[in-house]
Amino acid sequence: MLGFFYLDLFTWTDTSSIGLPWALRTTGIISFAANLSATMLLRDRNATVRPTQHGFALYLLKRKDVWLLLSYSFTNLFGYMTVLYSLSNFAVDLGLSQQQASIITALLNLTTFVGRPLLGLTSDRLGKIPVTACSALVMGLSCFVIWLPCNSYGVLIFYALFTGGIVGTFWVVCCPRIHFYDFR
Repeated sequence: MLGFFYLDLFTWTDTSSIGLPWALRTTGIISFAANLSATMLLRDRNATVRPTQHGFALYLLKRKDVWLLLSYSFTNLFGYMTVLYSLSNFAVDLGLSQQQASIITALLNLTTFVGRPLLGLTSDRLGKIPVTACSALVMGLSCFVIWLPCNSYGVLIFYALFTGGIVGTFWVVCCPRIHFYDFR
């Protein structure tokens, strides 16, 4: 997430100097290089670990709890993507400059970088399900109470800082829960 903080600011600077098409190409090249290097560093440990579970098993689709988890995952990530990718466009529609919109998205990513570990620690102490439920409720309410009636740069910065810490709860809470869940 910290990389997206810098990438948002870099893209705005790049857009003003070389234009939008090349700024998007540059962002794509940087993202491809980062993902390629991360992929090259991955190691397969299946020969050592000899897992008893398969990567995808069709028989799991017959279980109600799996469908509940998939439904939760879809709705949570749909909301996450909506906030992440439409916040800067919303800022421009409010009449803010592209630089201000870029700063708002960068602040959202910066507080996500700080908020995810804090949510993880909180969920370790209070429980994963209550923290997930509370953060999803607060995130949903903040969209209706802060984001939709927002009409100024300051309120939008407050919204980005506030929701950045709780917007990524799926990865903090759901993945450890799936790991310890018995899918046999």
